[in-house]
Amino acid sequence: MQCKTCGKPLRVSRFPDRQQIYCSRACYHKDKHPSEQKICPTCGNSFTVGISGKPRDNIFCSIACASKTRYRRGYQANEINPTDGAYIAGFLDGEGSIMLIDANHKTSPNRGIRPRVTITNTNKPVLEWIAEIAGVGAISRKTRYAARHKEGWQFYCNSESAESFLRQILPYMRVKARQAQLAIAFQERLRDPAALADRDWQIEWKAQMAALNAA
Repeated sequence: MQCKTCGKPLRVSRFPDRQQIYCSRACYHKDKHPSEQKICPTCGNSFTVGISGKPRDNIFCSIACASKTRYRRGYQANEINPTDGAYIAGFLDGEGSIMLIDANHKTSPNRGIRPRVTITNTNKPVLEWIAEIAGVGAISRKTRYAARHKEGWQFYCNSESAESFLRQILPYMRVKARQAQLAIAFQERLRDPAALADRDWQIEWKAQMAALNAA
């Protein structure tokens, strides 16, 4: 008799019901769990999973590729009713901005570029109301550049929070609707691991957003 996997001769047992099929545990696993090739969605390289390779459930070829394309789920905005959505859209069109910004690479080296929505006003309560209605974002104090300037405040939200916020107020936007559409599409595309790892298109889209804001 021969090993089912490698063909190596097997010792014949005196007991027919105890005949070996494999010469070793390695040959057993190689037959029962054969290796296969996968394509890493981050770098596009082929790698082996299964026997003599990486675990079968691996999606990426390395820890570095997995880390580079780790998508971090963010908070989702509350459901915003049409009346409030239209009111907020007016604030964003008039006193807000939609940008694509670089994440803090000292604390988040793999986060790349992300959407940001801001609304600035000297009336802090109205921004607090927007934050309460949206259920996402935060409010920060704006720097005063001269003593005669009023104290200013800024509501802001990023990434998935910004996307879910923009989706709901986009139907009522007029001035910055194209920026909102670009930010939503950008965040959608980041869910593709290969796109998340590729900074070239992110830089290109960031330039497109800057051009829209400069127009």
